[in-house]
Amino acid sequence: LTSDYTVKISDAALATDFFPEDYYPLDCGGPSWNARPVKWMSVESLADGRISQAGDVWSFGVTLWELITRCLPPYPHTQPKDMLNYLTAGHRLGKPTNCPDQLFSIMASCWSPLPEARPRVANLQSALAQFHETLSAYV
Repeated sequence: LTSDYTVKISDAALATDFFPEDYYPLDCGGPSWNARPVKWMSVESLADGRISQAGDVWSFGVTLWELITRCLPPYPHTQPKDMLNYLTAGHRLGKPTNCPDQLFSIMASCWSPLPEARPRVANLQSALAQFHETLSAYV
């Protein structure tokens, strides 16, 4: 976070040295260099390695949740190796304390189990801009 409150997000690979518990090799016991940030990955990415914009939207929702919680770790009570089963069972991140309903609704829309049901990036930009306008009217 810069002095003018600009959020800068780094390459996840840089974080493996600092937060190794958040990474897990998807090939079950493979080399540590193959570890992935499973707590930010979509169900389909965890299940079969599919990479898509819909998966990026999922990750964005988790990152937004992190920002709103002031960088709490996502799914703190779930082991990385258990994430696919946890998400497949329908579990998702909860609404952060003091998070406006409108913002959480945007966030939660990113975690649809069906990739095609997740918002497109342009829709997210529009929804977040609208939320900002609404918020600006009160702040």
